[in-house]
Amino acid sequence: MLYEISPLPTDSIATLGLRFRLVDVREDDECREPPIVSDYHIPFSQFDITQLRLSKDTKILVVCAHGQRSLTITNLLREKGWSNTFSLNGGLSNLFETVPTDVFSENSRAA
Repeated sequence: MLYEISPLPTDSIATLGLRFRLVDVREDDECREPPIVSDYHIPFSQFDITQLRLSKDTKILVVCAHGQRSLTITNLLREKGWSNTFSLNGGLSNLFETVPTDVFSENSRAA
């Protein structure tokens, strides 16, 4: 089963971050442009489930560049009991196509 969320036209990483705890699984070199504010940055190649300090009922959105790695991690987390975990359909590249990148700052997340 696919546990993916498709962003609405009004969604930004900031609005998604208010509804979910964000886990960014992009590799370090992918995080330069555009940077996002996430609760956790754990590169896919180094992903260790013990780094997540979240209760199993927390709503989690896993993100990556195109949605494949985040879906893999989403399925892993669900298998381990995090049943409110979802992947961003199409990844951040899909979201960035419709949302200006200046909404991804620390201040927009705190709003």
